[in-house]
Amino acid sequence: MYLLPMRLHKFSVFPSRASIPHVPVRWIAPVDPYVKVNYDASFKSNASIATLGVVVRDKNGFILGAQCASSYHVASSIAVEAQAAIHGLNFASDLGFQWVEMEGDSRAIVTKLLSASSDTSEMSALIGEAKGLARNFRDYKFFFHGKLSFSPPKIGVGLIHIR
Repeated sequence: MYLLPMRLHKFSVFPSRASIPHVPVRWIAPVDPYVKVNYDASFKSNASIATLGVVVRDKNGFILGAQCASSYHVASSIAVEAQAAIHGLNFASDLGFQWVEMEGDSRAIVTKLLSASSDTSEMSALIGEAKGLARNFRDYKFFFHGKLSFSPPKIGVGLIHIR
């Protein structure tokens, strides 16, 4: 297993006053020879700080690698979701995988990554970087995994939900 440390911050992941119901999330296994790379991010806009995480699993659900990172001076929540996708692609490449299924929870980012046309938004540099990294794999797929009927409260840096 490949684990890298993250710069830790003082924060409360679940404040005592928050009531967070348990909502089961169904993880769908990749088909061999693919690995699934789940990536997600959290953004604290008033401080322009983001935290992102990546988990790589095989067809049996075994964790092959996991990584967390912090990013500073982030422009927006959509930018950090794109950075999380890039981080996931780099991580999967560093681990030597050639067939990857990338799964994130930002519909906007996944839509841009799946688009054959050039991106002309403010995200164009990040989207272009992610598409370039993806082309280094033998094969890759991008999937959107939306949240179920429950959205957790916004409680700041460090809240990462990885599916």
